[in-house]
Amino acid sequence: MPEKFPWKKISSEVVCKNPWWEYRKDILSVGEETMEYHYVHTPGAVCVVPVTEEGKIIIMKHPRYLLQKNFWEFPGGGMKEGQAPEDAACAEVCEEIGYEVKKLISLGSIASWAGVSDEICHLFLAYMGEAVGVQREPLERGIEVVVKDKEEVDALMRGRVYWNAPSVSAWFMARNLLWQQHEGQKTRITVDGIVVNRKKEILMEKRQIEPFKGCWVLPGGHVEYNETLKKAVVREVKEETGLDAQPLWMVGVYSEPGKDRDPRGHVVSTCYALEVKGGRLKKNQESSQLKWFDPFKLPRKIGFKHDVLVRDYIKQVKQNRSFFEKLGVTDVLKKIRGLR
Repeated sequence: MPEKFPWKKISSEVVCKNPWWEYRKDILSVGEETMEYHYVHTPGAVCVVPVTEEGKIIIMKHPRYLLQKNFWEFPGGGMKEGQAPEDAACAEVCEEIGYEVKKLISLGSIASWAGVSDEICHLFLAYMGEAVGVQREPLERGIEVVVKDKEEVDALMRGRVYWNAPSVSAWFMARNLLWQQHEGQKTRITVDGIVVNRKKEILMEKRQIEPFKGCWVLPGGHVEYNETLKKAVVREVKEETGLDAQPLWMVGVYSEPGKDRDPRGHVVSTCYALEVKGGRLKKNQESSQLKWFDPFKLPRKIGFKHDVLVRDYIKQVKQNRSFFEKLGVTDVLKKIRGLR
């Protein structure tokens, strides 16, 4: 359901515009009052964390006119009307640091300055291809390009230097992914949940971030420090779906390495079957859709090899009919009895 807000837009007017943004004035009704809201409209923006073939990070020391200071930044800038975020990201990398982009990974998006502008800034991690030469605008000709280790970027973030907000957000989103990709010796502990409703359908979410963007997956995530596996899977299901769920049994532990399971590195995942106890369906920022599926009619595009987990779940129900009949999983049992 769409979110409800206490205001209603009556009209909108473009007060002035330039090639980069528009200054707008909206008239709003809030209860019995009418008010003006002044803001900046843009087609959007991008910010890109560039990574070299050696795993080093490219950053810029960027002199900014308005604040008369040097800022540490990643490449980025405004989008053109109708331009795709991916195209804008590749263009900004080429213009500001002079590289082609070999691989681009979406990190999500942020509101650049929510009280002043409707701008959405799209964040990316990019792996560099060939050097092609910079094509900077006049005010960007004082930019100094620097290559640093991940630890050095972390130190700069903690130091008393100026960073722009999109760069801080992009580094926050990219940091863990970079450590996992370039220091893949560490094994991560995760949980996955097969959440079952009264119809015995299975809940899956469609990812809108990498890895497996556009694929359907089971809700799940990392186990936090000092957290049991059961508490972790209950928390992850709540965070990613809005539902309160109770674990029924452990489906299995999955430790097979491989990029088809998780391209970010080695993961040991424990899967639980859970039943819904309450809450309301609500997706988080990682997913574009939540949907219930018949366990025998799963979607084609599934990430993290979660189809294997569902097949194991079905086998367990089939092999332990009397146990699951006590749990009330009768609808699933009827379907399984019809299988050969």
